[in-house]
Amino acid sequence: MPLPSSVLAALALASLFAMPCSCREHGALEVAKSRMHRPTTIRPRAHEAGLGLRGGGGGDDGDEDTRERDQQLIQQLQQMRSEVSAVSERIESIEREMEEHTMAAEALAGLDESRPCHRAVGGVLTEQTVGDVRPSLLKELEMLAKARTQLVEKLRQAEADMAAFQKEHKIKIMPSRDS
Repeated sequence: MPLPSSVLAALALASLFAMPCSCREHGALEVAKSRMHRPTTIRPRAHEAGLGLRGGGGGDDGDEDTRERDQQLIQQLQQMRSEVSAVSERIESIEREMEEHTMAAEALAGLDESRPCHRAVGGVLTEQTVGDVRPSLLKELEMLAKARTQLVEKLRQAEADMAAFQKEHKIKIMPSRDS
């Protein structure tokens, strides 16, 4: 059975946040930055999608400062990406809850108000009537919709901040050579 696209997307995002490779020969990311103000280029390696730097030879202090600065920029970008990922995951979670609440509300729509109904509240199964459950279910659905709207706005802001950071520091993410 093939994996759902949401699972594949989550796996792809998770692979971006693996631990850095400390190996210079098989560095997970190649950061190429010249001193002539070219953009920093980040290219994922096939064997590992974590963050790391591939060393460029000479050992003078200028190169070391540049490498240190590049690593700091990559760490900041990685933190921004993880924030975007966390917000996206929360939005997906809320959307799943909204689907469940909608299905339950539709199932209760045609039933008698006095009919007994079981509902899980905080992990405890309670017995109430359809007349009690339906309004609270619809209210929770409204609250979830508000929360989703707020998180979508937060996601847009975080993505805009990340794009501005990349533009400000001239960072360009390149696709993997094996892709």
